[in-house]
Amino acid sequence: MTRSIQAFERGLLVLELINRRPGLCANEVAKITMLTRGTAFRMLETLRNMGYISRDEDTGAYFLQRRVFALADGYSEEVWVNDVGRPVLERLGRTLLWPLTVSTPSGISMLVRVNTDFQSPLSKNRFPVGHRVSMVASASGSVYLAFCEAQTSRMLVDLIARTSPHTEDRIARDERAMSRLLTATRNRGYGTVTNGDRSGIAVPILSKNRPFATLAMRFFTSGLTQREIKAILPRLEAAATEIGDMIEKSGPVAMHR
Repeated sequence: MTRSIQAFERGLLVLELINRRPGLCANEVAKITMLTRGTAFRMLETLRNMGYISRDEDTGAYFLQRRVFALADGYSEEVWVNDVGRPVLERLGRTLLWPLTVSTPSGISMLVRVNTDFQSPLSKNRFPVGHRVSMVASASGSVYLAFCEAQTSRMLVDLIARTSPHTEDRIARDERAMSRLLTATRNRGYGTVTNGDRSGIAVPILSKNRPFATLAMRFFTSGLTQREIKAILPRLEAAATEIGDMIEKSGPVAMHR
């Protein structure tokens, strides 16, 4: 087992202590943690210099500063991905068999957060978690943009048009084509894309009527009829609703960043 760095461990313990009991002074921290006063003071002052805590000059008491929020940046998203999204996706995947994906917006693309590619017997191309797909040329991306607030959607499409080097993103430069795509997607309620023998459909995962993720299914174009696709869609929508409802009950999640 790799040896731990004791000074680092102690620093984190001191930070946790101030989080639990704000207003402690160096002597009190030393007594509780069984550190020498000098060590406790240096730990506290290091955290203060880094902006994680502040010190009241009159009483010597330490309190948390706003920078501690940076330590949790992205944590809420990881929690819902693993604790909510993954179980729902894996349960649905056992019955649908086709590969399923939950993706979130990341910059000007969609980021795969969890999928069933390695469990699905019908997965031809297995994409790892962390794989990125186009925000304008994928089912996941188009349904995300279609359900975004209009201003956010326009901003993202414009940014993609101006900065993306990928050929698949060229539709973002065609304002009319992009408008038709997003209008059709919004009216349908789901995104769809076909590339030769492979197709995909995606539905939005909403929280307070805003999209924060998408749930998609890939399949062979010739593997499903339109009637079969329409029969599957309610199950995808139900799973997306289940995830969204659980997220709303557990607290807010980060939107596009």
